[in-house]
Amino acid sequence: MTFEIQYAAEVELDLKEICSWYESQQPGLYDKFERWLNECVDRIGRVPFIGEEVHTNIRKRRIKHFQYFVLYRINDSLILILGVFHFKQDPARWEERFSLNGH
Repeated sequence: MTFEIQYAAEVELDLKEICSWYESQQPGLYDKFERWLNECVDRIGRVPFIGEEVHTNIRKRRIKHFQYFVLYRINDSLILILGVFHFKQDPARWEERFSLNGH
């Protein structure tokens, strides 16, 4: 089965925040993050149920080499990326995305 991948609007804000922080730490570090993020999303697209289920139809998958994870929902043949979060962030922040995006 082929899955279409879409991104919630909030993901762009997540990535801008992450980019700003990584680039302030070390120029070019965000590029490495982005490569591993893309690998993670590609893997989710190929094997959607690979992520840990955190709520009904909501899963998370760690981004290799970084302390971030991709939060996503599976609906039929659609994968909606809900956000990209640091493991130390308050879970209430990413749980809020469930309700913002149709759960």
